[in-house]
Amino acid sequence: DGTAVVARDGALGRVRLSDGALLDTAKDAYPQKPSRCHAFSLTRPAAKGAFGFACGEPRGPTTLYAYEPMRGAMREIARFDRPRVVVSSANGAVIVHGGCKEDDRGGKDGEHAYCILSHDNVWREVRLKGDIGQERVVALGDGRVVILSPPMGDLAAARLTVLDKGRATTRPVVLPTLTQEQARVLKLGVWMEGFEDRRSGEAIGGWVEAGGTMLGVEVALDGRAKVGQYVRDAGSPIVSGRYGLGWTAAKRGYETTDGGMTWTPFDAPEPIADKTVSRSCGPIGCAAQGWLRVGWGE
Repeated sequence: DGTAVVARDGALGRVRLSDGALLDTAKDAYPQKPSRCHAFSLTRPAAKGAFGFACGEPRGPTTLYAYEPMRGAMREIARFDRPRVVVSSANGAVIVHGGCKEDDRGGKDGEHAYCILSHDNVWREVRLKGDIGQERVVALGDGRVVILSPPMGDLAAARLTVLDKGRATTRPVVLPTLTQEQARVLKLGVWMEGFEDRRSGEAIGGWVEAGGTMLGVEVALDGRAKVGQYVRDAGSPIVSGRYGLGWTAAKRGYETTDGGMTWTPFDAPEPIADKTVSRSCGPIGCAAQGWLRVGWGE
């Protein structure tokens, strides 16, 4: 409806995107004070557009809430007694690093635990063993879990594992013909946290970072990979999910809304500030380097 909901310090605010006007506030919408929150999708087949927030403070608990529009408040759906990494799969499923118990962060005896909330609204725990540590985990909308093992210096070593009702199927990641720059980023770069469901469970996608350059990657469930456009002129772009914004000293901007598969140039106006306190991107726009980008494309 052209507005955004913001959560912080126990309060909710609704902001109109066209002019930044604060339309409404609820001071006691949730009990966690103080807290800073990050939104994620909780969409379900019967609840399109549902969302929630992961809230916490340094060295404090992590609490996940679902937003209830009829009450203008938030309902707690999970709580962990220490800081946790919370990752959205962009399809309504949520992955929390560590076990599902409040005090279980996993990592015992080389074991990595993940607590996953799928479309059936049931929390499930997945524990991985072996030579792991850099894996990227994505929960699909149908309940399957995908584990991407990055190449770690050897492009032929990249693997994709699909967990389906207790059965694991592992395939090599098959890369297309690469340019020299693409190959260098994929081999030496960091395969970043936050890979997500793409194309309704047919593939997963995310970002690889090397020296400030962001390269988009999609991997189909059969292992075949698609690598995005390499744009060095975009400076040090900020990316999140399918969205990204980069800029140059010549005030030339680049943006993507397809996970870096393509980047579109545009002319950037004068910055509205000397510097930006926060750097973030998402479906409603991007804030970076003194610019505030509202919306995408035309």
